[in-house]
Amino acid sequence: MKKFKKIVSLLMVVAICFSFSITVNAEETEPTLKYGEREEVTVLKTEYVTVTVTPSGQPPGGTKFSSGGSLYVNTSGGPTTSVDLSVSWGIVGVTVSVGAIGAGPSVDGAILPAPNRTDYFIAKIDKTFKVQYKKIDRYQYNNYIGTSYVSDATLYAQDPYLVKA
Repeated sequence: MKKFKKIVSLLMVVAICFSFSITVNAEETEPTLKYGEREEVTVLKTEYVTVTVTPSGQPPGGTKFSSGGSLYVNTSGGPTTSVDLSVSWGIVGVTVSVGAIGAGPSVDGAILPAPNRTDYFIAKIDKTFKVQYKKIDRYQYNNYIGTSYVSDATLYAQDPYLVKA
C-alpha cells in the first residue's frame, strides 16, 4: 500500500509540473544584463531602405474594375518572405509580410480605388525599413568589458498602390 501511495504521489507531482503554463515571447528581447552590468548603445548610422512586394491572392493578369470600385489590401497579412536589405555597411536580412488581397478589413489594411474602368491593375506595396547600425559598449561595475556591433531593421512605412498589369 505504501508503494502505491508513493507512485500516486510521484505521478501527481509530475502532472502538476506539466500543468504549469510557460509563457514564451516570440519577439526579440533585450539581452538580460547581470547584476552590475550596463550597456551604452550608440547609433552610428541610420538608413531607410524600400522593398516593393506584390500581395498574394491576385489574379495573374490583374483586376479590371469595369464597374468601378476598389480593392482592399491587407498590408500585414499573407505569406512572408525573407529579403536582404543592402545598406552602406553590408547586408541586413529581414522577414517581410507580402500582404493579401480580399481579406477582411483590418487595422493594417488599405482600400485602393480603381484608377479607371478599362485597364487591368495589380496591387503593390512599398515597405520602407529603418535600418540602424549600433555600437554597444558593455560595462560591469563601471569597468569596460567589451563592444559589439549590431544592425536592426524595423518597418517604418507602408505605401500600397495600384499599377497597370
